[in-house]
Amino acid sequence: KWSEIPNSTEDSGKVLVTILDITERRAMDEALRQSESMYRGVFDHVLDGIFRATPEGRITAANPARVSMLGYESEAELLALNVKSLYRDSKIRERNNRRLNKSGEVRNLEIELKRRDGAPLAVLENSRAIRDEKGHVLFYEGTLTDITERKRTEEALRASEGELRALFEAIPDVILVFDKDGRNLKVAPTNPKVRYFSEEELLGRRMHDVFSRQKADELISHIHQALETGKPVQFEYALLVGGRVVWFSGTTTRLTQDTVLWVARDITSRKQSEEEAQRRIVELE
Repeated sequence: KWSEIPNSTEDSGKVLVTILDITERRAMDEALRQSESMYRGVFDHVLDGIFRATPEGRITAANPARVSMLGYESEAELLALNVKSLYRDSKIRERNNRRLNKSGEVRNLEIELKRRDGAPLAVLENSRAIRDEKGHVLFYEGTLTDITERKRTEEALRASEGELRALFEAIPDVILVFDKDGRNLKVAPTNPKVRYFSEEELLGRRMHDVFSRQKADELISHIHQALETGKPVQFEYALLVGGRVVWFSGTTTRLTQDTVLWVARDITSRKQSEEEAQRRIVELE
C-alpha cells in the first residue's frame, strides 16, 4: 500500500510505504473457494436427492438428483412448489415434522411421494432440523434415496412367494431331497396334512435312523438306481405309521451326482380298494 505525504519543507518528495502480509488471507480464500467448489460438485452430482425446506413448506434448495427424481425440468420449477404438494398424503409430512421438531432428526424413514406425472415415488428420508440461537426451527435439510424399484421388486417377490406357497400347499405329494446315503437334506413345504412325519423328524436324518435296516436298505436302493442310471425310478412301498399300514407310490429322480428328488404319494385308499376287490374275487371263485 502506497501513500503520498503532503509536500512540506522538511519532507518534500518523500513517500510513505505500508506493506501488509495477506498470504494467509489469500490461502484462506483459496481454501474456501476449493471447499465451495467441492460442495457444489457433490451437490450437483450425488445420486441422492438433497433438499432444504422451511417448516411452512417452502423449498429453498434442491439438487439436480431431486429435481430429476420427482420428474421436473428445473430447480426453479420445483422451488415454486410447496413441499406439501409432493406428498401423496400431506398428513405424513405433518407427522414427520413433529418427529423432527422433537428429536431433531429422522433416519431411514420410508415415505411415499408423487412425481410430477402423479406416479408414486418411494424414498428413504434422512433429515435434520436446523435451529437458531433460541431453538426455533429455521429449516429442514436432508437427503432422499429413491427405493421405488426396490419396493416393486420386493412386492413382486412377495407375490411370487405367495403363489409358490399356495402351489406347494395344493400339491398332494410329499417332496424330499436325499443324498446318496439316504440322508434327508430338504423337505418341500407341501400340504403338511399329507406328511406323516414332521420336518424336524426327517430333516438331517438318515433312513437307517428312521426305519429298520431292511426297509432302509430297500428305500436307499431306489436312490442308488436313480443316481446310477440318471432316469426316474418308480416303486411302491409300505410304512407302519401310527399303528396302521400306509402305502406310497414313490419316484426318485437324480438332481446332482449325489442327490435325488423323492416324490411320494399316499395310495393307501387305492391299495385297500385293490385288496377288497381281490378278496371278493377269491370269495366268488
